[in-house]
Amino acid sequence: MRGTLKWGMMTLQLSPNSVNPAIHRQFMANLWQGLRLALLRTPQAHASLDQLLCLLALGWACALVVDRAEIAGMATLAPWGVVAEAARSYFWLATLGLITLLPGVRCAFLPLAVSLAAADIVIWLAWYLMGFVLPRLPADAAETLQTQLWWLFLLWQVAIFAVALRAGTRQRTLAPVSTPPSEAGTAPAMAPRARRPLAQILAVVLYALALQANLNLLPDYPLWEDSPQAVAALDVETLYYRQPTLTAASLAEVTPGVPGRRELFVVSFAGYGGQDVFKREAEQVARILGQRYAAESRTVTLINNPQTLDSHPLASRSNLAWVLKGLADRMQRDEDILFLFLTSHGAEDGEFVVELGDLGLNPLTPEDVRTLLDEARIRWRVVVVSACYSGQFASAVASPQTLLITAAAHDRTSFGCAHARRWTYFGAAYFRDALAGTLSFAEAFEQAREAVSRRERAEGKEPSSPQMYLGEEIRDVLADYERGLSPGR
Repeated sequence: MRGTLKWGMMTLQLSPNSVNPAIHRQFMANLWQGLRLALLRTPQAHASLDQLLCLLALGWACALVVDRAEIAGMATLAPWGVVAEAARSYFWLATLGLITLLPGVRCAFLPLAVSLAAADIVIWLAWYLMGFVLPRLPADAAETLQTQLWWLFLLWQVAIFAVALRAGTRQRTLAPVSTPPSEAGTAPAMAPRARRPLAQILAVVLYALALQANLNLLPDYPLWEDSPQAVAALDVETLYYRQPTLTAASLAEVTPGVPGRRELFVVSFAGYGGQDVFKREAEQVARILGQRYAAESRTVTLINNPQTLDSHPLASRSNLAWVLKGLADRMQRDEDILFLFLTSHGAEDGEFVVELGDLGLNPLTPEDVRTLLDEARIRWRVVVVSACYSGQFASAVASPQTLLITAAAHDRTSFGCAHARRWTYFGAAYFRDALAGTLSFAEAFEQAREAVSRRERAEGKEPSSPQMYLGEEIRDVLADYERGLSPGR
């Protein structure tokens, strides 16, 4: 069956033989040469534009598969992720083009690009296997190993480039296989050998720097976004009327403070009900603070999640106001300290997302949080906000009587809010790891900030830049409280 496709001044003949079978043979041969190159063996790639496009397409397919495998549940393709991946691909191709133009390198572009694109398939396979193995290791060991492997992968790619650059001077650039031999002209000449070793060393260094720039300077968005957990139809009226009972029951379990002994009261607030990571984080923070600071009987957890509708009060503004006033009545106001932990998504305008299905809950603003604390007349406050753009809480919440810690600067996003995760990046670094080694909230922040920074650099993410604002008056109060704690807890 034959046909003709016309578009403007162009005419394309369509037939079963319009794709030369040699493309497939050369493609399979290039995959084999890519495996050789990945093992740092000299390749002999079939270099043509057809092959480069096919290999780039396969690399994109690998990226889609590997990124999708990181999400356990439903996921949707992220438009910004596709744009970011395209930007990285263009940057990579431009880097290769500039390197091949360096004086003394004299390596043809197509052989180099085809060889590296073929080896990239093997790198994606290795990365996929790493993603399969790491989740089955203990969490601490997995995160440490992931950082080390990331650097190993980077060095591996630089070594692959060095071998491909050396081999590129001995490979031919083929005429497109779809062109009949009679029309291809004379056979292409062999690319001349590089005559300046220093030029090749410079090219390898530039390529390594370009890889780092590709990861650290270009936008970093995932190709897939986990779809928010579907919230079943809620009996809104019954749920609303149940809140006073649930909140009162939670407050009834709180032990009043003892005069003359400074104690910690905890409120853990998970605002977004569409992803389980916030529920898990709020529950774990309540447990860790309860055990570490002897506050098990002085902790209230507010959660928006379909799984906790019967066991926990909703994380809403009205419930938070009720709980803060209830705790204030049980605290020794001049002595005890409130620890308020907020975890959810954050918006660029500073709003903290509070949402569960179609309940129509109002978001929290930094001003809301300050107002609720002031109205409850709670004097000493530790407020930790884990959300994007959470640094915007500083303008309203920071005060001489407050230690404010945020997971990100006012203009930065934070990371780790995927549905299947147990912790966000900052939550894991601060609560799970740093507070395991110190009782000081401020010292734990310094350790967590450095840990988050290392992780983000290793993964090529824009720094979230966690922030801390330590009020002058609460500094001595916290120091006194921390000195009185038992190191064994």
